[in-house]
Amino acid sequence: MLFSPPRTAATQFTKISAKGSGATWAGIARDNKIHAVMIGGMGDHVHLLLAIPSTITIARAVQMIKKGSCSWVHENEYRLFEWQEGYAAFSVSLSNVESVKEYIRNQEKHHRKMTFAEEWNALLKKHGIFLSGSD
Repeated sequence: MLFSPPRTAATQFTKISAKGSGATWAGIARDNKIHAVMIGGMGDHVHLLLAIPSTITIARAVQMIKKGSCSWVHENEYRLFEWQEGYAAFSVSLSNVESVKEYIRNQEKHHRKMTFAEEWNALLKKHGIFLSGSD
């Protein structure tokens, strides 16, 4: 799962929120009966590798995680913070879990080579997804 704050708020969304507060993110997930396998990101986006039970829709899981994390950011970092609308969610086969965990773990190194926007557009293209404004 991947989501990010609006561009204007991204500068206020520090790496502490995206990466350093993994325990906070995991707690939000756990409180909502979701298992946080790996959490990480940068100042402009966050990656969450989650095990979501079949009783919770992906949309509901996103809603609960965004609400809880937004509340945490309001209390601890930036009162005017908000998430942008939308998210991306991809299923991961059990055989790929370790590579996804490694990818999330190495976000800072990875984004020295490619911006989030470049990565996002490449991911969409790779999977044949074409959105207006994503080219």
